[in-house]
Order: sequence, then C-alpha cells, then structure tokens
Amino acid sequence: MLALWFAIWLLTCFFTTATAAPSWTVSPFNPPAIPLAVRSPFVNVWLPNGNGTALFERWSQYYNGNNTSWTALARVDGTTYRILGAWDDLDFALPKQTSVQITGTSSIFTLKAGPVDLTYSFVSPIDPVDLTRFSMPFSYLVVTASSNDGILHDVQLYSDITAEWVTDPDSNTLVQWKTRETAPVGDAEGLFTHQVWQANPIPFSQTAANRIQDGTVFFSAFARQGLTLGNGYVGDLRQQFFRGGGLDNSTKDTRYRTTGDVWPGFAFSHQLGQVLATSEPVVFGIGHARENAVRYLTTGIVQQTRVPYYLTQYASSEAAMDAFMRDYPRAMDRASQVDSQLEAHGNEISEDYRGILQLSMRQAVAGLELTVARKPDGSLDKEDVMLFVAEYGGFRDKYRVNDVDQMHWMMPFLLYLNPELLKYALRPVLQFHKSGLVDSRYCIQNIGKTYPDASGPSEYEMPVGASAYMINMALAHYQRTGDKSLVDNYYDVLMKFADYLVDTTLSPAAQASISDTLWIEADAKQSNLAIAGIIALAAMSELSVAKDDATASQTYRNTANELVEDWQRLAISKDGTHYVYQYDDDKTWMTMYNLLDEKFLGLGVVPKNTFVIQEGWYNNRLALLHKNPNENKFPLQLLWKRGWTFTAATVWASGTVDKASTRDELLKGVSGQMRNGLSDHAASDWFDVNAVAGNNFNGRPHVGGYFAHVVLQNRTIQLDRPDAGGGGGGGAADDPHDSAILIRPVALLLTASVAFFGLILL
Repeated sequence: MLALWFAIWLLTCFFTTATAAPSWTVSPFNPPAIPLAVRSPFVNVWLPNGNGTALFERWSQYYNGNNTSWTALARVDGTTYRILGAWDDLDFALPKQTSVQITGTSSIFTLKAGPVDLTYSFVSPIDPVDLTRFSMPFSYLVVTASSNDGILHDVQLYSDITAEWVTDPDSNTLVQWKTRETAPVGDAEGLFTHQVWQANPIPFSQTAANRIQDGTVFFSAFARQGLTLGNGYVGDLRQQFFRGGGLDNSTKDTRYRTTGDVWPGFAFSHQLGQVLATSEPVVFGIGHARENAVRYLTTGIVQQTRVPYYLTQYASSEAAMDAFMRDYPRAMDRASQVDSQLEAHGNEISEDYRGILQLSMRQAVAGLELTVARKPDGSLDKEDVMLFVAEYGGFRDKYRVNDVDQMHWMMPFLLYLNPELLKYALRPVLQFHKSGLVDSRYCIQNIGKTYPDASGPSEYEMPVGASAYMINMALAHYQRTGDKSLVDNYYDVLMKFADYLVDTTLSPAAQASISDTLWIEADAKQSNLAIAGIIALAAMSELSVAKDDATASQTYRNTANELVEDWQRLAISKDGTHYVYQYDDDKTWMTMYNLLDEKFLGLGVVPKNTFVIQEGWYNNRLALLHKNPNENKFPLQLLWKRGWTFTAATVWASGTVDKASTRDELLKGVSGQMRNGLSDHAASDWFDVNAVAGNNFNGRPHVGGYFAHVVLQNRTIQLDRPDAGGGGGGGAADDPHDSAILIRPVALLLTASVAFFGLILL
C-alpha cells in the first residue's frame, strides 16, 4: 500500500506540475540541463533544457547561466540548418530533434535535417585509471550524417565558438588568439587548432561571474580533405557557410579586441560530399587549460605553483590537446566501457538510480583537477600528486578549495572512480596541517576561499565534522587499497583530530554540520554531528592498527564504544521513534546521513537497532507525505525547522535503510526532482521542498555523493592498465600513479557487525 501511495504522489506532485513533455525521446529521463562539454571547473558547458529544449533552441551556457556561444550548422543540398545555438540573423531551416541519450560520459542528440539524419555526440571522456588522460580538461564533439531516404545528399558541417569561452560576455578584457597547425607524424593525422586567451591574464583569479582569468581555450579539428577554417567577426563566418557551405581559410584577423567588440569567432567547416550510409565521424575537440593550475601554500608560507598532471607526459597544453585529438578512438572505447559499467552498476539498484548516476557523473568530475608540484627550478615533482576539489554554485557563491565537507560528500564518487583519487584529495588538507601552517587541534574546513587559490583556510565552522570526515575518509581509502601512505605520513595529524573528538564529539558546541548550512543551522548538541565523531574514533582505532599502534587502537575503540552508549541515551526521542536533531528536544529531527559512514566502513560501532529505528522514522515521514501530497513535494527535508533539503543527504539516508522499498522511494524523490521540468539550470542539490524548482545551488560536484550505493555494493570502474602512451595520451607503463584499480581486503579489527554491513548489499 505504501508503494502505491508513493506512486500516486510522484505522479501528482512531480509530473503534473510541469508542462508538456518534449516531442523527442529522452534516455534516461529529461533533465533540467544537459551536459555538453563538462570536464573541469572551467570547462562546464550545458544546454539549458527545462521540460524539453531542442539543441538548436537555446545558447549553451556555463553552469551558472552565462552564455558560452557555441554554434553548429549543417548544410544539406544547399539548405542550411541551425543545429546548436540560437543565432537567428540568417534564415536558417530548423531540423527535427528525434532523440537524446545521456550516458555517464556522453550526450547524444539525433536530428532530422530533411533527408539526412544527423548525430551530434558531446563526449567528455573519463578515464580514472590513466591519470594522464584523466587530468585533461578537454571534450569532443563528434558528428555523423546519413541519408534517410536511400538517396545521395550533399552535406557540409560547421561549428564555431566565440571569445565568450575565455571571459565574461560583457567583459572589457582584451582577448588574443592564433590558429596553429600541427603536421602529421606517421599515422597521426595533422590538426588545426584555434587558441584564444586573455591578453593580460591574472593567474589563480576569477571574474565576478566565476570565469577564470588565466589559461587558453582550444578548439581543434583534424586536417582532413574538405576542411576549411577561419577567424574574424563570427557573423561573417556563419554567413560564409550559409551562402557557400565552407570557409575561405582566412585567419588574418589579428585585431585583438574584447569579446563584444565585433564578436571575434573561430570556426571550422567540413565538406562531407555525397552522403548515403553513415559518414565517417567529424571530430572537434574543445577545452580550456591552465598551466598554472593551483596556487598552494607550503611549509614556510611558500607559495607553490601546481600544474596539471598531464604535463608530466607532455611539454605543454598544446601538445596535450594534440594528443587528446589523436587519442580519439581509444578515448571513445574507454568512455564506452565506463558508460556500460555505470549503467550496469546503477541498474543493480534501480532504473531511477541508474538515471541519477548517468546525469551526475560529468557534473561530479567537473569539480576535480589533478596536479603535481612545480619545483623552484621549474622541473615537475611527479611524486607529489594532489587532487584539488572546487566548490561552486552554492550559498554566498563561494568557490572554496578542498572543502572537507564537500570532499566527504564526494567520497563515494572518488572511491568508485579510483580510490587513489581520494588519497590525492586528502593530501592537500593533511599536508597543510603537517606543514605547521595551521595551529589548530581540529581540522580546518578548507584550504582556500576562492578556487584555485589554496593559500589558506577561509572558515573554521565545522571543527567536529571536518575532523571526523578526514579520519573516516582516510580509513575508507586504506580499506579499499591497502595503501598505508596516508597513515604513515599523517598519523600524528589524524591522531590530533581524533583526540579533539574524544573531548568534543558527544556534545558538540554550536557549529555547522554542512558547509552550506551555517545560514540555517549552527546549533549545539547535534546528534547527527556527534555520531560522525564517534564513528571517526572507531575508524581511528583501525588506522592505529595499520600503524601498529595497538595501545592507541584499543583506547580509541573503547572510547567510541563508551560514547555511543551515551549517544544512544541522549539522541533517542522519549517515545523511542526517532533520533532527535538536538538532544533533549523531541520535536526536532534530521536526515541522519552521517550514519552511512558506519555502512561504508563496517566498523560495528553503531548498534543495529539504530538503523531500524531511523528507517521506521523515514517510513513515517513518507507516509505523512503521501497523506498530504500538497504539503511538500520532496520526500525528506534536511531538518525539521526549515523547508530545505539536500539531495545527497537523501541518497545517503537511503543507503542506511534495510528495505529496498524504502530505499527506492527516497531515490525516486531525487530522480523526480531532476526530471520535473521546473528548472533549466544544471541540476541542483539544495532547494525548497515546497518548490523543488532547483534554480540555485546548480551544477555542484556534491552530486558525487549520489554514488553511495555503488560503493556499498563494492563496485568500481574497472579498466585495463594504460599502455606506454598509446595513441599519444597515456602515461608511462611504469608510472606508479597510473595504476589499475584493485580492491584488496585489509585485515582490520572489525567486529561482528561486518555481517550487519553486508545487509546493505542485499
């Protein structure tokens, strides 16, 4: 009966509130925005979709809603169709969009341009095993054409970008550019690449609209027969193609200027000729690269420049872009493997969950940049690898660096891609403490207030949460890899955090429990925060085993066991129906997401009955919602006193329950919000449960938290070890950082609750 009520609720609350569905098919479902080129914090371009927007109806946008002018045209038997973008100064024909398929790495649009079918595939490869390729901030646009009436047709293709890709649309920033030719070498094809950059870059700085003020935009195509190109006023370039189906190969416009001054554009055109069967793919490459990736503060308050990991393999970003283009066949094969595994792993839970993951994978990976250190002599330290995590799209529009709370939410995603990535994400924070840059008993909340400037923490709002999460993440990495390097290098730092928790976690002082919620809750005696610290003390016991520190291990475990008994007494409501948000206040409650760390780590410190009671409470909340479907439109708000919810917390709550029916209801709420058609921004994870429009907190990498269930199922992406540079993109075969993912069991002092941990795998 509960399932029936929920089905009725979904239909009435999610789908009838939106307008009519699109006329084309969409898989897995129709999202608020569709990822196009989404591969880094600054390669983050989406099609605003709402309840259904064709590829040719709107300009593509940066995650925050600013236009990134990207146009594609197709000419069929002399008729020019607008395919991508919304430029309407010429009398373009419009195609008919017939389908959209979204996978973890790709968004594939099929369109009918009269007698020719066109496929436009936007592919952002994600190769977590080959760290050289993983670190490349580039994407492909792949186009094919075929006749749909059995007759030959003359087809030409066109695409351009403007300088809006490198700075704000209304910026007065001077922009420069060049077009570079790369000669063929052996079997490797030649290339042409348009490059655009700010004339006076400001490294490690952003504009008010969150555009980076350093780096180069690359737009590439293979130098094949039938290719023409050009630069200049973008309107003239489009008109050339509209009238003649090609460009004049002129790149003589060197009047460098601002973005809106006679809009400088950069274009390619491909003459496919007579097309019957599916044509060979036309491949464009696009991206934005910075060789000064992150500024990081080190011992002695020395500012260190971190560079992209791919520079350990290539001499420059130009060389990396060339390699990326020539690696296209291999990259597509590995992207297909990732997509297939993601689909299979998601379907093990449900179709709704699979769709959530497919829509979220690129959004999550866009927040990551893998780096190495540049030494004072200019050489690269290949052993000093750090992953930097950008926080953006949230309250106060902050762009914090390696925010510990955000990394905790993203932990499942990093474990799913490659557990070593989690280690590289933790290192910048742990090293900050080890270097003596922070005099604090507890963990700092972040290492910088404006990405990519990691020159010091901006806030200390989460002492209990940040300390607990760092310990729990360190153990999660060790359990899944057997790699003790974090324990060996940072044991004293982790012990300091644990000792702070011994004194504070049972009854936390007023503080935030989620980094974006200080403005709605910073209360004392939070039970959800307290249990995070208790779990962390049990986790520290296991890390002490890894360090052969038996005395500390026993002490931390005994303390955790004692504290959890007190917590059970303080946190349970008087009627025993749920765990309160604040001790001694039965009217309070919260989505108890921190319990999931017990499931991730299998520590056995949290009694089984805790999960049973909390699941009953979730079912109670769902039943109330079903009886009053107009009261709230989302299954769980974050806490009782505000009408806001955080979808990653809902997914984590669904990971703590035993019954698949309860789990699936919670997950359906998340997918329902993603498909309700009420927003046209990149997916939101934080919104009012009564509105569920999701027009704030958009495009955030926090959606990596959605991958909790695949980690609970012990799933990871499995790809072959990279070759010695195959296709011009891989790291050396003996590179210790380009390692295949191995899940190795580690002998830890786990209790009998290992059996309980297995319940979630059912």
